[in-house]
Amino acid sequence: MAALYRQDAIQFWSWWSADALVSGQQPIEERYASMFASSPGEFVGQLVQVYASGNEMSVIVKGSEGALWKGYKAWICVRDADTWKIRMEYVN
Repeated sequence: MAALYRQDAIQFWSWWSADALVSGQQPIEERYASMFASSPGEFVGQLVQVYASGNEMSVIVKGSEGALWKGYKAWICVRDADTWKIRMEYVN
């Protein structure tokens, strides 16, 4: 999961009881490891909308992560070499 994010990504999970805001790919990886260790499951997502603007795009996804979260995510994605990476994620 963390490979989907840029090295300097920012992730804000309003529902996460510990630190809601983390910055950097390594802390994001640690957050996912902690989440899936306490509540194994799968990520399910449905693309709702995409707005392209130059080398960036805004993405809205409806989904769930295991039994811990169900709702919407908003991503700002940017080009990173020949792929897209998440630069910012907000989860309600």
